[in-house]
Amino acid sequence: MSYTDKSGGQGFQMFESAAAQERFVKDTRRAGGKVVVQGRRSEKGMAKDAPPGTFIAEAIGTEELRRGG
Repeated sequence: MSYTDKSGGQGFQMFESAAAQERFVKDTRRAGGKVVVQGRRSEKGMAKDAPPGTFIAEAIGTEELRRGG
């Protein structure tokens, strides 16, 4: 899951269960944040409705470069 917190900080989070993911979504929204992309794994281990891992890696790398990291 990709999200933005109230102050504009961006993050990526993975969860062991759907219940944990839903708690995080509710808590993030309650705190003024926004869930940008949300996906889940199927029985075959393939992500459904989620961006490719290469996209996430590139986005995180771009953000780190922008911040000077």
